[in-house]
Amino acid sequence: KYLARCMHYSTALALYLYMHACTMSTKLPRQLFVTRLHWTTCKDALKAYFSQFGKVVNTKVVIDFDTGFSKGYGFVQMNSEDEVDRILEERHVVDQKEVVIQRDEKPR
Repeated sequence: KYLARCMHYSTALALYLYMHACTMSTKLPRQLFVTRLHWTTCKDALKAYFSQFGKVVNTKVVIDFDTGFSKGYGFVQMNSEDEVDRILEERHVVDQKEVVIQRDEKPR
């Protein structure tokens, strides 16, 4: 019985992973990786800046625990792929510093 149950679960898991992979491969990630941030930039500043391009779902700035300031990079998740494409076509300055933006291939 145990072996049959394991086989059932492994088949279901394999099917789930296959279906998930199929749906993920057709969609581009809507999350952006933003580097060269100013050390004082916070997630609210990122949200305020990128909201001019569309709806911002989430922002995150990676913080150095020792200093409490930004490590110089973060993430922005947008609502649609069109918004991300528009952002990637332009140059951007956040908190008086030009930033580098890439599509984040591994959303967190």
